[in-house]
Amino acid sequence: MKYTVDIDDVINELLEKHIGIYPALAERINDYHYLKGNCDGEHGYCFLDASELIHPVSILYQRYLRNNNSQIAETSVVRRLLNDPYLFQSPLFHLLFKSFVAAEGKFIMNYIPQNSNEERLTGHLVSELENELFILSNYFKDLSNELYGHPIPLNFYYADLSSNKQEKITGADLGIILYVKMPDQIEPHIRVASIQAKKMNNKYAQIDVEQLERLRNKYGENAYYMYYDMSGQHFSPLIQRAKRISIIRTEDKKKSYQRDIIEDNSIPLSLFLIFDMFNSNNTHNSDFRNLWEAKRYLTNIDNYEDSPSNFMIMAIGSIDNEDIHGLNDLFLQDFPKYE
Repeated sequence: MKYTVDIDDVINELLEKHIGIYPALAERINDYHYLKGNCDGEHGYCFLDASELIHPVSILYQRYLRNNNSQIAETSVVRRLLNDPYLFQSPLFHLLFKSFVAAEGKFIMNYIPQNSNEERLTGHLVSELENELFILSNYFKDLSNELYGHPIPLNFYYADLSSNKQEKITGADLGIILYVKMPDQIEPHIRVASIQAKKMNNKYAQIDVEQLERLRNKYGENAYYMYYDMSGQHFSPLIQRAKRISIIRTEDKKKSYQRDIIEDNSIPLSLFLIFDMFNSNNTHNSDFRNLWEAKRYLTNIDNYEDSPSNFMIMAIGSIDNEDIHGLNDLFLQDFPKYE
């Protein structure tokens, strides 16, 4: 476990200080509806495997939240998520989940207090995710060798394309491409997300209505908002589907979007990545034949300013039938050339 010691230490510190996933879930974890969820895509998110009626996390609700001490119960649910690999599709995904939780916590402790703009904060967040996955990578290969008889590669690439843009107008802050090819999969599972980042105080987040409309029109089900908690409550970055944002357009370009509504319709980034993006049973937007198609979809060649300014690409397993040697090959033509 030498490769996960740093991650475990960070997670214990986060739980002790109530930073990250614990405060983000604590107020809502008493709500059985939130855990059981409506999984038709119209009612926000839920901890549901698309092939099952109820995800095991909802069972945790019944098991723990009967405790008279609700704080102990809430902490127990979060700790169970962090300690029990059998709640996940694969123990490898459990390791990834822990690394994402640790990255969220480090981001909150190290960068939220700096109060940078959304784009810079997003770059810091992706860097923390990359760092935690690097810490995890060797142990990930060792465990996959035990489980499947051979090591499964874990690759990560971060592309900052913001220098290509003269001015950021409506483009999203982050594009995510996820590639998963486990030994029991015939075809790779490829998912994408186009994410607009926004700061959130203790009352609201400011939403640019034109930007919201363009993001939804371009990316549809693959459009998301990610909220950075600047209130001191130390929430994990929260992910919400853009189509779940109900704002009536008026002459005012920006609208205040209430925090309680955001919390009711969003989940921590770490949960989103594992239970939504990594969920191979969720084929909602997994209609890309290869990484090139996914990249072209996110990179709007008709209007480059609409494209994400940062890209995060994660690949689990061998990349077959792809004309690339490394994930960076996807973006070689996108970086400005040296003169």
